[in-house]
Amino acid sequence: MNNNFLFLLFLIIVIVALKIITLKLKDKSKIKKEHYPFRKKDFLLNISERKLFEALLQRMPINYVIYPQIKLNSIVQFSGENKLFRGYQNKIDRKTLDFVIFEKKYLKPILAIEYDGPTHSRKDRKTNDNFKNNVLAKAGIKLIRIKHSRNLDLDNIINTEILPSLQ
Repeated sequence: MNNNFLFLLFLIIVIVALKIITLKLKDKSKIKKEHYPFRKKDFLLNISERKLFEALLQRMPINYVIYPQIKLNSIVQFSGENKLFRGYQNKIDRKTLDFVIFEKKYLKPILAIEYDGPTHSRKDRKTNDNFKNNVLAKAGIKLIRIKHSRNLDLDNIINTEILPSLQ
């Protein structure tokens, strides 16, 4: 009787284990199948960012170009010990800059612009902003932050902050 009980217990454990493995494989197969839960974004930039972008496009000197939504790792690279590469690379991989102005001839990054909307007062956004500030300063790329305001004078910002930074 004792052997029958142990055999039955063993059989139940094997069946439960197989069921768990089967469920996990089914969960993974859902991801592996060609199922892509994505849709096109309606807009790349919000209204305020779009207004700034349009104003910058109109005033951009001919030897510069501006691009929106540039990944930070597209303009800076890790320059430390190889064993630390992955950790530092992960810190910049998912961060974007609102705009980057490049020297046109070689697409050399010259100036980054961040449009700080109302969410930039949150603690997590302040931490992210400070990180970007430090990375760009260390890389030698000037950063201009434009704080959101209903009465933002884009012409003044472009004339007094952005264009002089390109000279």
